Amino acid sequence: MRLLDRMTIRLSWCLVLVACSGILLGTGALGLYANQHGRDAFQSLREVNVQQSRALNQAYIATLRAQVAMDRAAHLLRVPSFDHPGPVIERADAHLAEAKARRPSSASGPCRPPPGRRRRWMPRLPASSRCTAPVFVPLMTLSLALHRVRPQAGCTALDVANVLAELKGQAKRQPGNSLFVDRRQ
Repeated sequence: MRLLDRMTIRLSWCLVLVACSGILLGTGALGLYANQHGRDAFQSLREVNVQQSRALNQAYIATLRAQVAMDRAAHLLRVPSFDHPGPVIERADAHLAEAKARRPSSASGPCRPPPGRRRRWMPRLPASSRCTAPVFVPLMTLSLALHRVRPQAGCTALDVANVLAELKGQAKRQPGNSLFVDRRQ
């Protein structure tokens, strides 16, 4: 109590300035940490997206090869020919097996870190899913939807908003942080 009685106005204002400076520096440090954490999260999301896109493209190519082989086998069955459809069907089965092997599993979703990256601890809340199964959800996730609109497309704002609402619903169906890119033309 005597310390407060002996405090001058100059000392009290200095203490207030020191406290405000400490709060300002703490807020700035917290902002820098959040910025770095967000940058790391987007980088890992980008890496996962590139890996999954590459795997999906390879699976799609293998599926197209299987489709071409099956079309060839169907043609050989319809039209009399000296070629046998058996090897062509086996090739189509091999292409389908390759497509199935290259398809990314659902366990490698955006909420999983890429191999070799250290997983940070994130606070999670216990909850129940729509099927009443117990799940642990992160405190905050980010779901983004991307739709490219060309200036000469002639779309109204309402058209774009309707498409983005549909895409946002697709992005929210994916667990964790997600980026859903509209690939329709």
